[in-house]
Amino acid sequence: MDPALQAVRAYAARMSAQAILRRLRLLPEGSPARALLTDVHRLHTLRGLLPYVADLVRYGYLSADLGERIPSAIDEILTGLLPHIEPLVSAFLVPEEFLGQVPIASDDPLTWFDDPEGPWHSLGR
Repeated sequence: MDPALQAVRAYAARMSAQAILRRLRLLPEGSPARALLTDVHRLHTLRGLLPYVADLVRYGYLSADLGERIPSAIDEILTGLLPHIEPLVSAFLVPEEFLGQVPIASDDPLTWFDDPEGPWHSLGR
């Protein structure tokens, strides 16, 4: 990857992580909203680290054991956040016009991927 692009991505990740932390600190200790936002921050951080785990382990910034546990930690966080997905999406104020263009966010996401002319519609005829 281009080093300049890598630097821009790292800067954007840092800025968004700091924005999440600023909001997190405004929420009362022990509140459900704070717990959810803590998990969002953990997810953001771990997903940001994932592409660099091998380098972090190689240069001694992260143990191999911790590096191996990151993917399962991400899965665990996602599983915990899944029941709260609608309020989380609403909280991030993503415009409906944008979400309408994202297949997975539609009411019936599978229709975006179904080709009426696809060979699977003519099988058995």
